[in-house]
Amino acid sequence: MTIDRYKLLDLDQMEASIVRRRLRRLTRADEEAIRPLIASLQQASCLDGVDIVEPRYETSVYPLYYYWAHLHGVRHKDLGEHMFREFAAGTSLIDKAQLLSQVSTLVSTEIDILVEDLKYFAFIEAKETKSGRKATFQKQGGAHQLVRQYAQGCALERLINKQFAFATIGANNGQTLEIRLNPIERALLRLVSEDKETLKVVDISWPDDRR
Repeated sequence: MTIDRYKLLDLDQMEASIVRRRLRRLTRADEEAIRPLIASLQQASCLDGVDIVEPRYETSVYPLYYYWAHLHGVRHKDLGEHMFREFAAGTSLIDKAQLLSQVSTLVSTEIDILVEDLKYFAFIEAKETKSGRKATFQKQGGAHQLVRQYAQGCALERLINKQFAFATIGANNGQTLEIRLNPIERALLRLVSEDKETLKVVDISWPDDRR
């Protein structure tokens, strides 16, 4: 991997991530395994016009946190203020202290599957739901897990200048999830220049031949 081609992979310094890298290096077979997921995103009108060239992936990582903490040396306690300086835009719907607390949570939100290619990256929240049951998501401090993940991706899209796609997999039988945003969630998205009242998240399915 070269830093000018991949901006997010291998940054995560959690012990589990480091151990995975020591034990396994990505191969062509890994690339072929992730391609069907990217193709599914494109079929759902995500990443339109973007070529799939050399996709790579990591699982259970914290890309925005380590982009700033590991790559740029920002201390953990300063991450909230750092994001404010980077992204402060418009009038917030909530007070700064409350938004700072939410931003700190956003920065340290885990991403199940991080995919990165030469011109794009994607976050995919993976679910394995039992028949007839709905997928469950965390809601921390009043902000939906998917909203925090989406906002994190929007921030990185601006920082690394690559197109961002966001989806769940196995969460809603291939049907788009719609999250009606509360003031806290809208404030988070406004911070990264996304002003909307509803977040629509594409859900894709696992390939039939997965093991």
